[in-house]
Amino acid sequence: MPTYDYRALSEDGAINTASVTAKSEDEVGKTLLQKGLTPIYIKLRQQDKKFEFARGVSLLDKASFTRYMSLMLTSGLSMAQGIDSLAEDTKNITMRKILNDLAYGLKSGKKVSEILGRYPNVFDGAFIAMVKAGEASGTLGEAFSYLSEKLRSEYELQRNIKGAMVYPVVIFIALILMGFVLVVFVLPRIGGVFKTMDIDLPLPTLIMLNVGEFTQEHLLVILPSAIVGLVLAWLLVPRDKLKTAVNGLLTKMPITGSIIRRIDYARLTRTLGVLLKSGVSITEAISIAVSTVSQPKLKAMAPMLRQRLLKGVELSRILKETKIFPVFITQMLTVGEKSGNLEDVLAEVGAYYAEEAESDLKNISQVIEPILVLVVGILVGLLVISIIAPIYKLIGDLQI
Repeated sequence: MPTYDYRALSEDGAINTASVTAKSEDEVGKTLLQKGLTPIYIKLRQQDKKFEFARGVSLLDKASFTRYMSLMLTSGLSMAQGIDSLAEDTKNITMRKILNDLAYGLKSGKKVSEILGRYPNVFDGAFIAMVKAGEASGTLGEAFSYLSEKLRSEYELQRNIKGAMVYPVVIFIALILMGFVLVVFVLPRIGGVFKTMDIDLPLPTLIMLNVGEFTQEHLLVILPSAIVGLVLAWLLVPRDKLKTAVNGLLTKMPITGSIIRRIDYARLTRTLGVLLKSGVSITEAISIAVSTVSQPKLKAMAPMLRQRLLKGVELSRILKETKIFPVFITQMLTVGEKSGNLEDVLAEVGAYYAEEAESDLKNISQVIEPILVLVVGILVGLLVISIIAPIYKLIGDLQI
């Protein structure tokens, strides 16, 4: 939203000068009149001339925001003033716009959940539900505290995932670059040497040489076409469908499948526990918690879980009947339901699976490393055989 500077006359004759964010100049004027202020002038603030890239709001940005909100609410600081100060210090342009909108909305008497709900791409259903529950129960500060802990845990898990994927990604990129250099620059020169010798080449060698020559001759067409194709695929293919397909593929793989399942169990139980602790009903909480997982078969269970819960069936029994969740989860939920502290049990289960997933992620490099070494060895071996085989054949013909 744009920012407007204004000067207005109050009922006691004092002149107030300040700035607000609003959709239009007319909206600023109406807001001032509602507050008993007579506008003298309203002017759109000129934006900073420097160019800024708009980017998404990271987990760390949201965790910092929720932590700040929790501290601000518990300390008794005015929310609107505190958010104005936070917006000035925020470097993320998207987050700054959200904070400006939040500050203006609060001054206009709107609820925090109503304002943040305008940004579903930044704040998911679980986030908004917890804020609503905090507003309804008068524990908004505690709700933001729970959210801060949840987002911090998600951030740590995300960082571990990225750290575990660095080594495989580096090796994969190195393989692609090595293959590109060999196909475009090395193989055509070797092929020229073999052609001058007028010898019969093995089929693998012929295939590699022909691919190298074709790539070198049409390089100016192949490279731009590949780049354009990747860009179009990125822009046209629906992200949700692509993400679902990739998650489905990774879930079926032996190494990544176990990690993804544990991450989903951690997210599901942790989110459900936090929502229940915030006062959200279990039927609404289970629908929101299931939406945070990545496995399609778990997401598809949301309507069934909600319907069974509405009929009075215990959650532990429902999950046990699905035969998808581990026995550990169903047993722990049974204990939590019988003891009356289901929220705490869910938090403990979530922490357990998060630790298990982090442990697997730390060891994933050790598991993937021998596989990558084997793949590199096979590719290099095929390349060497394709090049050396004709040389051995030539030496044999010369001896004869």
